[in-house]
Amino acid sequence: METISINDQLWNIIELDDEKIKEAYEEEIQTDDLQCVFGYTDYKEHNIYINRDMSYFAKRKTLKHELMHCYIYCFGTIDRDNYTEEEVCDLCANSCEIINEIVNLYFNNNIEAGDEESE
Repeated sequence: METISINDQLWNIIELDDEKIKEAYEEEIQTDDLQCVFGYTDYKEHNIYINRDMSYFAKRKTLKHELMHCYIYCFGTIDRDNYTEEEVCDLCANSCEIINEIVNLYFNNNIEAGDEESE
């Protein structure tokens, strides 16, 4: 597990195997009809879950996706249903460096530690 900060809010990045992430997600959204879960963000607990059974590149892409959920949440725009093109461009432009920095740090730390799979 690694803890990161977005807009002074702490988030835990947790990698789970395929079965555990499905179980956790099914419990969170109250369903039992899932094929595969790449990742998901738990806003209440400030946890980001990533499926550890994916390839390195799939994990990187999924972490970026989940971090975007956190970014939108942390900057108060989560309750919006629709975004204009200008708002989407602003969100992407403002978050890109932050998210890429977090992803690079996360994977560099795990590779340096000789452990691509977190707890």
